[in-house]
Amino acid sequence: MNTLSFVLGIISIIGMLIAFFPCLGWLNWIVLPIAFIGFIISLVNVTTMQAKERTPSTVGMILCIITLIFGTIRWVLGGFVL
Repeated sequence: MNTLSFVLGIISIIGMLIAFFPCLGWLNWIVLPIAFIGFIISLVNVTTMQAKERTPSTVGMILCIITLIFGTIRWVLGGFVL
């Protein structure tokens, strides 16, 4: 689960960067749910693991939060379409 949250964070941030290109805003419909799922998994991992084992989950959670913030802003500015 620790690695899964890190991988979902990386996938979501890369997908969000691709979605910032014009005419690829539809990708936010795929990236935002992935980021939300990654955030939930990271949150569960951070709250249940010991301090030494939390680093990948914490990084995954930060990446998912960044994706959720900027992806949602891009999604709203694009009129929920592009």
